[in-house]
Amino acid sequence: MSFKPDYGLRQLHDGISRNVNQYYYDFRLFSLSILGPGQYSTMVDVPYEGELHALSLDFNQDQLDRILSHASPQIASLIRKELGRDSSTPRTIDLTARSFSE
Repeated sequence: MSFKPDYGLRQLHDGISRNVNQYYYDFRLFSLSILGPGQYSTMVDVPYEGELHALSLDFNQDQLDRILSHASPQIASLIRKELGRDSSTPRTIDLTARSFSE
């Protein structure tokens, strides 16, 4: 198994400040990891300089609410339902394996 290089470390190496604001306008949520109460994370692969890199984004409840306001109604509903069931036990909600015809 090979690991992809880390996106943030690559940017730091290339001289991009860790304090720069970054915006991801075309970001697909494949999974949501619950780290603890009000703490979430997701990971995706993103191209950078012609190579795929691993990008991990960590966010809080307010940020998740903003993300879900831009998600499809099916994805937003599923995540809210899962969080309503249990919002603090660490686990990952895999959104690629779900049927959204429910």
